[in-house]
Amino acid sequence: MKSVLIISGWAHGIEAIEPMGQWLADHFEVQLLTGAHVLSKRSLPPVDYIVTGSMGGLLAMELLPEQCQKLVLISSTAKFCAEEG
Repeated sequence: MKSVLIISGWAHGIEAIEPMGQWLADHFEVQLLTGAHVLSKRSLPPVDYIVTGSMGGLLAMELLPEQCQKLVLISSTAKFCAEEG
């Protein structure tokens, strides 16, 4: 069975992504991580797919595991903070 990692966005806990994990559980081995956990560990587990948004998307793009086949970004941004001016 293929694996999927779901990463929560900025200031969201596991409870925010649990419904998506439950929805995908019939088709994938699901792992859930908070964006805060990924930020503190600076690594992602080896998975086939990643679904994430917000800050989780920025982290996933930076730390993408080599074997990851697809990355699904939901409302991720290329830049988390605005530049001066």
